[in-house]
Amino acid sequence: MTIRKQWIIMLLIISFITVILNSLFLAGLTKNFYSGHMNDRYEAHKDEIIGYLTKTLENYEENKYSPTQMKLELMNHLDEPITGIRFVDYKNRVDISVGFVEHMNTHMGHRHMKNWGEMTEKNKFLLFNKDEEIGYLEIEKFISVRNTSESGKFSRALMKNTFISSFAVIIFSIIIGITISRKTSKELSETAKYAQSLDYKRTIEIKDSKVIEINNIRRSLNELKTKLQFKEKSRKNLIDELVHQTRTPLTIIKTHLEAVEDEVIDLGEDEIDILKNEVENLTTIISNITKMIEVSGESKEIVFKDFDLSQAVNRVCMGLKNQFKKKNISFRVKVKEKIVINSDEYRISQSVYNILTNAYKFTDNNGHVDISLSREDGKAVISIKDDGIGMDKKEKNTVFEAYVSTRKKDNQGEGLGLYIVKKNIEDIGGKVEVISEIDKGSEFRIIL
Repeated sequence: MTIRKQWIIMLLIISFITVILNSLFLAGLTKNFYSGHMNDRYEAHKDEIIGYLTKTLENYEENKYSPTQMKLELMNHLDEPITGIRFVDYKNRVDISVGFVEHMNTHMGHRHMKNWGEMTEKNKFLLFNKDEEIGYLEIEKFISVRNTSESGKFSRALMKNTFISSFAVIIFSIIIGITISRKTSKELSETAKYAQSLDYKRTIEIKDSKVIEINNIRRSLNELKTKLQFKEKSRKNLIDELVHQTRTPLTIIKTHLEAVEDEVIDLGEDEIDILKNEVENLTTIISNITKMIEVSGESKEIVFKDFDLSQAVNRVCMGLKNQFKKKNISFRVKVKEKIVINSDEYRISQSVYNILTNAYKFTDNNGHVDISLSREDGKAVISIKDDGIGMDKKEKNTVFEAYVSTRKKDNQGEGLGLYIVKKNIEDIGGKVEVISEIDKGSEFRIIL
């Protein structure tokens, strides 16, 4: 069943239930009001009858009243809920009854004669003249308001109006349901088309929806599309990525060995440690290369441990020092304070490494790159600043996105370095910021 049909059916059910409940509520209120009205009418007629008989019996001794005239007068009070009136005069042996049988035959029909006693009740009132009981008045009335003919007419009118209002509400609900569901169905269909395009390279422009849930679905699909594109490209370029990740460690090892061979530097313990560290980095990169480029949560497992952050940063800087010398870039390392933190050393080292190589690419010859480590408000902050080409506002907003190409044609890359930085740092609970201006350089801050 389509969502449009479900929406219309739901509206119809809600509308029908609302009409029924409203009708029942209105019927209850009307019944209470009608019942009170009938009781008031009965009391008024009763008082008038007793008043009339009392006044008439004042001339009891003279016997100046006419039974026929009295019967006509009493018939005027046969108004629902009163169904019959009987007056008995002991002295004159007068017994006047009106309405008991006539009313029943006229208004209720012969088929109700057997149930008449269950539908009515009789109230007896004694009549006195100078403390002497001279007769009695008996008034018969309906027990329940629903037994009256007026109540029947009202019930039929209420059912008729309920049917008409139900029909009108159903028609109105169908119109509203079709209008709203058509728009919602259209937006869902567009979302479905967008979802079908996830496997293709083509892009479908889709507008924002006024329905929050649909927008959430579209954002989720957009994130999924990014992940699928990232996976697909990663698989296709696995070898290129391997070369990209291993190029710098191999270059560092090569330049250091050449420097030792040319006797520019001595092969001391420090140089051996640098070479060992780069070999370890290279081994780690190769063993985790497939996991490192995944976005779907299959990346290298996060390992938290206590380590000296300053030592880890210095190790990365020592490995890249000779590379910066090739462009005569002033590479100043201001990492002296020993800062021990509990985090993932590999991810932090990789992030520092990627930012430094990025600074190297976008800083001209004879430029400057500075890296410092400090504590700010109880947090460790790694700052990497260069005086390279810088970025405008638009580039800053997309610098951490995957596969974003640089505006500098001779420095084209895969666009993954800074994306990996942001993902690594956020995975361990930190954040990375960038401050940059065109032709004034950039500063990246890793806050842990």
